[in-house]
Amino acid sequence: MPISAAAVISFVLATINAPRPQRMTPADLLACLHADQPDRSWSPHIEALFDECSHESLQDLVLAGATDFFVLERALVVWSQGEAHTAS
Repeated sequence: MPISAAAVISFVLATINAPRPQRMTPADLLACLHADQPDRSWSPHIEALFDECSHESLQDLVLAGATDFFVLERALVVWSQGEAHTAS
């Protein structure tokens, strides 16, 4: 059974938001992934996305239709996350 984009985003956000006082919403996450410039208030969350979430979680975002690999690749550059765990 295919998993919904909302379910995958919720799973990813549970990891990203866990230790942080400011909660990122699904809309915030998608806006950050599509941003032309980083919003420094979300930097810890985006760092967590690319460092703490698994490769499989990012792939699930794509397979569920929440985003695509080109957007994720571009976000790595925009947010200067080229050295992150999932960048390789």
